[in-house]
Amino acid sequence: MADANLRTSVENARASLQEHHKTLVGVVARAYERQYGTLAGSGQLLHLLAHDEFFAWLRPISELIVALDDLLDVAEPIQQADAAAVRAEIEETVDKGPGAFRDRYVTLLQEEPEVALSHGQLRRAIASLPASAREDVAALLHMRHKWAAARRKRRGPGA
Repeated sequence: MADANLRTSVENARASLQEHHKTLVGVVARAYERQYGTLAGSGQLLHLLAHDEFFAWLRPISELIVALDDLLDVAEPIQQADAAAVRAEIEETVDKGPGAFRDRYVTLLQEEPEVALSHGQLRRAIASLPASAREDVAALLHMRHKWAAARRKRRGPGA
């Protein structure tokens, strides 16, 4: 697959992951409001996303979006291994994520149709990315560190 196609596929996967995150945030924010009252606005929601335990389980997706931004911010061509790592990272997060993430995610998939639809769209987006051999997944998951290191190098000390 040519670099332009790989980049486009990664960009589409990132956009779909961000949209899926937005869907999850909306569902969780409504649950929060049922329990604690109406949110004062998007500023309060952003603060809760970053600091409140009610939303903490969503952070693996937030962190993955940032990692994909690191990859896409690199001017170098996206390699097959990078694109396979993106797919592996997304699959690992939504299929197996940390215990708290996985428990809540499965519940929302079963109870919230909009989450199930968004999950399906994410699956379609990552289907265009190359798959990796099962034995390569651990190595591919370490690609995230390479993406962040490249970004820090471009931005200089203190980035």
